[in-house]
Amino acid sequence: MTLRHDATAHDPGARHGAPAIAKPAPPAAQTGLYANGLGTAATDHIMQRITITIDDDLLETIDALAAHKGYATRSEAMRDLIRSAAASETATQGDAPCIGVLDYVYDHETRTLAQRLAATFHAHHDLSVSSMHLHLDRGRCLEIAVLAGPLSEIRALADAVTAQRGVRHGHLHVVPEATISRHHHHPPHEHD
Repeated sequence: MTLRHDATAHDPGARHGAPAIAKPAPPAAQTGLYANGLGTAATDHIMQRITITIDDDLLETIDALAAHKGYATRSEAMRDLIRSAAASETATQGDAPCIGVLDYVYDHETRTLAQRLAATFHAHHDLSVSSMHLHLDRGRCLEIAVLAGPLSEIRALADAVTAQRGVRHGHLHVVPEATISRHHHHPPHEHD
């Protein structure tokens, strides 16, 4: 990948000859465009221009993603992808409180698997917030578990579950530095 940095110009987010991803641009007062560069009214950050060299297939993927998600430019799509990757990287570091969503498919006919999974979750009951069980077909089940606690404990639980023989397609999504209030009160109100 080739990278060029230019702090003086704005990246329009489109290559020559590529179909434009059109979206009406808001007035300059709303976007925070200034005579000296790009900024935002709330934070006055200057946007930096970079050039990235990628193959045609990956560029088509970015364009399709941008069109599907409704981004006005490739730059917006790339910024969001980078933010997501950075949040994912942050979530894998340290041991801050977080929320995890663990989903996996398992073969319920695998000998003692259902009992082993239940025992694993019972051993970590302090992390479990909620779970959902779906029957996909005669032999496979989908489990979705919402977990809350220190990142290392959530990862250890996810690893213990997804390493079981008969478990497939395991995935842990982590929301970094987040907690769930398990005890909250609402003011009294009437329902119609």
